Amino acid sequence: MRTRADFDRAFRHGRRGSAGGLTLVLGEAPGEESRLGLAVSRKVGNAVRRNRVRRLIRECFRLYRPSSPALDIVAVPRAEVPDDLAGMKELFLEALERGLRRPKRSGPRPAKKRAAAKATKEKPAPPAADGK
Repeated sequence: MRTRADFDRAFRHGRRGSAGGLTLVLGEAPGEESRLGLAVSRKVGNAVRRNRVRRLIRECFRLYRPSSPALDIVAVPRAEVPDDLAGMKELFLEALERGLRRPKRSGPRPAKKRAAAKATKEKPAPPAADGK
């Protein structure tokens, strides 16, 4: 997954499965192959740790892609995610199973409250000039 539209579609219509420090958002893939998207924030750690976490998640996806249907998978790790492959595999599988067990959403996820409030929020009026 590369475009913002792919990520937005997965987050709005996808099912979520979490385990430990890893959340997977599972959406329907437009093609016949599963795709992986990564959303690794700086809260996970420095650049070295974030890149290691990305590599581990990609490896888990590579190992378990054949056993899953065509999905768009967005992985969102948190700071507690493990640094070893065995721990990451365990979390990845558990989160994948939990996400697949959840029922499909009947409609899109509502917009975030903050974004909706920001869009409707009026700008304050400029201060009145006293003429002094």
